[in-house]
Amino acid sequence: MEITSGLRDLLTETAESLSGAERRRFMANTLNKLRLGQREAACRFGWGRDTLRKACHEMRTGLTCADAFCRRGRKPVEFHLPHLFADLRGLVQDHR
Repeated sequence: MEITSGLRDLLTETAESLSGAERRRFMANTLNKLRLGQREAACRFGWGRDTLRKACHEMRTGLTCADAFCRRGRKPVEFHLPHLFADLRGLVQDHR
């Protein structure tokens, strides 16, 4: 099946409107229906190969991988400097 630019735009816009497991399910269904490989879909639609690999794995096994959004990003300052607040309190008390 030939993928026209209109179809490509529609698929990428639809994928962008979804998030998480729904998005991966859509990507995996698109790969199956169009009979595309992960590398080819990554090139044509600009989707990440790691996401496509995870999507195909979820479809094959029937299990949905949990997204750990809370584990992303910068850790709080207390994690790196556990005594910071006590040290700051000590500095402030000396100047009261």
